[in-house]
Amino acid sequence: MTEHFEQSDACVDWIFDRLGTRIVCATPLGLGKPNALLNALYRRARERPEIELKIYTALSLARPQPASELEQRFLGPFLERHFGADYPDLDWIEDLLKDRLPPNIDIHEFYVQSGMWLYRPAMQRRYTSLNYTHVAQVVSEAGVNLLLQMVARRDGDNGARYSLSCNPDVTFDAIELAAQRPLMVGAVHPQLPFMPNDAEVGEGFFDAIVPVPEPAHRLFGLPRQPVEPAEFALGIHAASLIRDGGTLQIGIGALSDALVHATLLRHRDNAAYRQVLDALDPSPEQQRVIERWGGTGALDEGLYGASEMVMDGFMHLVEGGVLSRRVFPHLGVEKLRARGLLGDVADAETFDRLLEVGAIDLPLHGTELRRLQRLGLIEAGARIEQGCIVFEDGGRLDAELSGPAERRVLAQRMAGRALQGGLYLQGAFFLGSQGLYDWLNGLDEPRRAGIGMTRVTHINELPTGSTALAVVQR
Repeated sequence: MTEHFEQSDACVDWIFDRLGTRIVCATPLGLGKPNALLNALYRRARERPEIELKIYTALSLARPQPASELEQRFLGPFLERHFGADYPDLDWIEDLLKDRLPPNIDIHEFYVQSGMWLYRPAMQRRYTSLNYTHVAQVVSEAGVNLLLQMVARRDGDNGARYSLSCNPDVTFDAIELAAQRPLMVGAVHPQLPFMPNDAEVGEGFFDAIVPVPEPAHRLFGLPRQPVEPAEFALGIHAASLIRDGGTLQIGIGALSDALVHATLLRHRDNAAYRQVLDALDPSPEQQRVIERWGGTGALDEGLYGASEMVMDGFMHLVEGGVLSRRVFPHLGVEKLRARGLLGDVADAETFDRLLEVGAIDLPLHGTELRRLQRLGLIEAGARIEQGCIVFEDGGRLDAELSGPAERRVLAQRMAGRALQGGLYLQGAFFLGSQGLYDWLNGLDEPRRAGIGMTRVTHINELPTGSTALAVVQR
């Protein structure tokens, strides 16, 4: 049964009651850290030397700290406007910067803010160089017994639902790989976007739930760096390596912003894009690479995003009509779409073509029917009853579908139905500006459902059991 707390300190009391004085805690990269809860845990360990606390994480976000009164006068108004006056910085960051981390506490990070820990040997010794995909394995081998994560909540007719939102990247794998399931504690932030699909979980996923302190602090928004002319030029070149109908992964920084700008220019004002590219005078070898692997035309088929990180650039690509290619969780559907035999709406040939590629098992059983319903190819109210497919209007078909007449009837019922359940963007974590978070919160349900926040192993590797599907999707 899930415990509910109103205050972080009460939740920390419960954690120590459950786990004793040895805590091995994992908490997400970037935005998903519940800072107030982590600070309450950290302070308790700092006050009690008999507690042994290890924290495994990455990219502990921190506001810039002015070093002088002049810097404070200059930066202070910006920091308050951008981050909010109430943003709870992590206590351990200040202790590490001042070389006063208690001996009973250890912090390990596998990714850090650039330049933040220069000349800080204590933190540099605690840095762990890891491939993102291997993090869950490493923290499970470290004996993690506590997971703390900021989450989103949505109340509905059937009770509350929760979402790992910005960070489903490592959590599921860390739980599954652990020798003993760690305590899972969710800290609900009312402004955190609720993301469906793989990121959505029920209340029972958590051992404890606590709200972030009121008033809820502003979500950490990344400042954006200016893009220099050389970076714009690199973006123009890089955009020519994108093939229409392909898959896109983007990182963060000025080069990424330049790539997004150039890609939007290529799509929206193709003549201007070509003119700029020609002015940059790509070499004959570059031209051959562009012709073989990329392109310079408008992105009419659209792109699909599959990226470790979802950042502001993807928002602009969605709004600009570039990120519009949807992929579906069905190998047969993806094979037909790759061959140009199935668009966004089924036609009278779709059923027979799915049979031809071996994508439908006959007789049509309940599991297969539900797969087709999730794809929107059969009405949601249809069911299998006594060996027949029973439709909402009372029509019945033998589920064997052995004769051409029965198959023709089902093909006609399928024709004209729009495909559902497609994703135009998958990511492992999101982090960006306040504008990105506002955009995610403001999406209507169909567009929100087209974003799949998921495990990083599903992004960076071809998932076991669905390798063929992942290949044809990308």
